[in-house]
Amino acid sequence: MISVVMPIFNEMQNGYIQRSLPLLKSLSCELILVDGGSTDGTTEFLDTLELKYISAPKSTRLKRLQLGLSAAQGEIIILHHPRSILEARALKEVLYTPAAWGAFTHKFDYQHPLLKFTSFYSNFIRGDLKHIFYLDHCLYLKSDLKERLLSIKDCEIFEDTEICKELNKYAKPLRLKAISYTSAVRFLKNGVIKQAILNQKMKWLYYKNSNHKIMNKEYEKDLNLNNETK
Repeated sequence: MISVVMPIFNEMQNGYIQRSLPLLKSLSCELILVDGGSTDGTTEFLDTLELKYISAPKSTRLKRLQLGLSAAQGEIIILHHPRSILEARALKEVLYTPAAWGAFTHKFDYQHPLLKFTSFYSNFIRGDLKHIFYLDHCLYLKSDLKERLLSIKDCEIFEDTEICKELNKYAKPLRLKAISYTSAVRFLKNGVIKQAILNQKMKWLYYKNSNHKIMNKEYEKDLNLNNETK
């Protein structure tokens, strides 16, 4: 069995779970939704699909992922970004991969040269060479690795990097060919160039061990896509 863990927060405005959840449900995987305190009708939508979810108000995305991991019963667990949609073949690919963990191939849902380059870098450079995949790739792992992730110290931002760093201690990842189509909402709302610069700034601050709470507040400013930062 495959378990899919999805950390959610005020997702109705983005339009992604309305498409991804019915697809995942039709594929007969275990779905675990962990909500960070949505107030926009997200949980009411989940009720219409008769899905179970864990309520974790004011939690970080890492904490939501850890709660979902703790509840997962599958032999393989997919950490699914709430604003991504996996190709249906992704679940078949992950069933037959020999890798202990890895990610799917990233592609934005909006065409722009810089976004195309960003996906290329994410897939082939940061992913294949440096072995760091962000959550919008939708990470997968064998269930015997989940205990490693439950011990990661809570953080406000770059939780996916922390997850990959921990898993890299055990084995190298494998990127599968199935596509994770991901929302470019940050780039569209902030502007492609502005968001690209902000992303690089955040990475620089992360490697300088800057305060995660302050970093997350700047990253989520006027968007609040992952959690409430007011």
